[in-house]
Amino acid sequence: MPLTRPETLQALHFIGVELPATTRIPDVGLNRRLRDALNAAQDKDTLPATLDINALKKWAPPSSARQSAPSTPRAAARRGEGEPPQGPLLDAFSRGNAGEAFQNMSGSNGPDLYTDVFADLRQTTMALANIIDAGRSTAHVGSSAEDCGVNVRIVSVVEVNEHTPAIVVLYRDFTIATAAEGLAWVQEHFRGPAPLTKVHATPLEIKLFLKLLDTNAALLPEGHDVAKLRGPHEDAYRLSVVLPVAPLDFTAVAKLNYNPGCHVCGKRDSKYCPCRCLRYCGRECQTADRAAHKQTCKSLDKGVWKAVKVRACPPGNEHMRAFALNRYDRLDPAAQRRILAEVESGPRAGDAPPPPSLYGDAGFIAKLQVALGPAPTEIMVYDKRRSMQVYVVAEDDAELFGLLVDEMKKPGSGYGGVKMYRWARRTGDWELEICIDRQPIGQVMW
Repeated sequence: MPLTRPETLQALHFIGVELPATTRIPDVGLNRRLRDALNAAQDKDTLPATLDINALKKWAPPSSARQSAPSTPRAAARRGEGEPPQGPLLDAFSRGNAGEAFQNMSGSNGPDLYTDVFADLRQTTMALANIIDAGRSTAHVGSSAEDCGVNVRIVSVVEVNEHTPAIVVLYRDFTIATAAEGLAWVQEHFRGPAPLTKVHATPLEIKLFLKLLDTNAALLPEGHDVAKLRGPHEDAYRLSVVLPVAPLDFTAVAKLNYNPGCHVCGKRDSKYCPCRCLRYCGRECQTADRAAHKQTCKSLDKGVWKAVKVRACPPGNEHMRAFALNRYDRLDPAAQRRILAEVESGPRAGDAPPPPSLYGDAGFIAKLQVALGPAPTEIMVYDKRRSMQVYVVAEDDAELFGLLVDEMKKPGSGYGGVKMYRWARRTGDWELEICIDRQPIGQVMW
C-alpha cells in the first residue's frame, strides 16, 4: 500500500516539511524527503547503521526511570483498547518536545488524532510499547472500515543504547483482496493466552506506518534468517524494527525545509525573483507559483529596508556560553546530552566567528524577539534553520532599536508585542538589511 503523491505531501506537512502546493519535485525526491524526515524523527544519525538483533542485549529500562509527558488524555485511547500507561517501555517510547510539554502543562490535548497523521504514527508506536508492557505480543493495526490493516507480532525488544529500545517485529499488510489470509492469522492469535490487541488507525496512518517499517528494515543485516522466526500463517511476513518516534527538532525541520534551488522543482540552476526572496529555474515554474507568491512579492514592493548592525551576544555576556530553548527542541535524555555537549565545547559568545552565510544575497525570513522587561536593550534575531543567532543592541542604534520594538507592538504586526517575523538579507559578517514594515504573507511555522 504505497503512499500516493498527495498523501506523501500531506504526511510531510504534518511532520513539519512545508512544500508549495504547486511543487514539481519528482516523486522520487518527495519519497526521499519523507524517508529523511522519518529517519530524523527516530534519531537514526545517532544510531548504528546496522542493528545486529542477535548480538544486541535484551532491553531493560534505565536505572532511573524517565517520566516524559508528550502524550495527552485523548492520546491514551490509542495505546491499545484505551488501556492506561502500564510500564517502562512505553515511557522509553514517549518522546516529545518543549512545545508539547507546555501544551500538556496548560491542559491542551495537543495535535488532533486521526487528523495529524504524524501524531497518529507516534501514538501507534507507543501503542506497541504499551502492548508489550501489558504482556502481549500481537497487534492488528487496522482502519475502522477494516478495508486495510497491518498484522504485527513482536519478536523481541533489544537495546540500541541506554535510552533507545528497538522492537523487532514480523509484519504484513492486508487489503480487502487479501483479507482472508490476514484473518487466519488474527484468529490464530485471538485464541492465545495473551490475546491480540486492536489498534485503530486511519488508512493514511497505516500507509505511513508501513513506510516506517519498510524504511527501518534496512537497519537489519543482510542475509538475516527470517524463516526461523516465522510462525503459523506468517510465510509472507517481513522483519523490521520499530524505534521511538519523536517530533522533529528545530535543526531537522530547518534542514528538511531548506531549498537552495528553484522554489517549485528544486532545480539548482535558478535565478532570483525581482523581490530576491525566492528562486525559479525559468518562466514555467515562476508562472506555476505566481498565484502563491505574488502576494509576498507585492508586499515587499516599496517596503522600508534598514541596515541593522548585529552582535554575537548581548553586552555583558561575552564570556558566557548559552543555549536558547525553542518549542521544537527535544526533551529526551539523548537530546539533552547533545545540547550540553555543544554548549560546553563551543566557543564563548565574545569569541564566536561570524555566522555562516547560507543564503548568499537572497532574502530569508528572520524572527526578531525582544528581551523581556520594562526597558529591553536587545533583540535576538535568528533564521528558521538556526544558521545564525545574533542580537540587535539598543546602544548601537537607539533610534533603529526603537523602530523595531514599535513594529512589534503594532496591531497585527507582532506576536504579543515581543516578537515578529520579517524578511531580511545578509549584507556583511555582522550586518543585515531588514524590511521592518512588511510581515511575511501566511502563517510562519516556527
